[in-house]
Amino acid sequence: MRATKQTKRGGRLDARIEVTLVIASKLTHPAAELTVLLRAAKSRRSFMSHQVHQACIDACNECADACDRCSTACLQEQDVQMMAKCIALDMDCAAICRLAAGFMARNSEFARQVCKLCAEVCRACGEECGKHQMEHCQACSKACLLCANECTKMAG
Repeated sequence: MRATKQTKRGGRLDARIEVTLVIASKLTHPAAELTVLLRAAKSRRSFMSHQVHQACIDACNECADACDRCSTACLQEQDVQMMAKCIALDMDCAAICRLAAGFMARNSEFARQVCKLCAEVCRACGEECGKHQMEHCQACSKACLLCANECTKMAG
């Protein structure tokens, strides 16, 4: 059974870290104690890494949602052909943003590379949407450019 507790921010913190520290303090063999402490440190590092990337994960998810709304609204415009590039970029951007958010949430070793590509696609989508005066395109452009900045920071 997995025990969790609420953090001050309302999120869930895996209580296995606390439990392993208690177990480690009860052990008498130094090697066993070290093994338990290393596992606890790895769990904590993984949790903390996810927290570090949370702003980028949130920006990616918000961008993906904005792109979905934009592409759907663009399909309702009178001149859909004029919006073809915007719609295609919206679809690409939403897909790469969700992929990047997943890689960061899993603390994948390839998260930085995916975020670098995500920033490039978001920038292109933001620039294309910014060319159109419709409210949905302007909102999408803003979300894309914010996401591109967050992904650029994350990618280093």
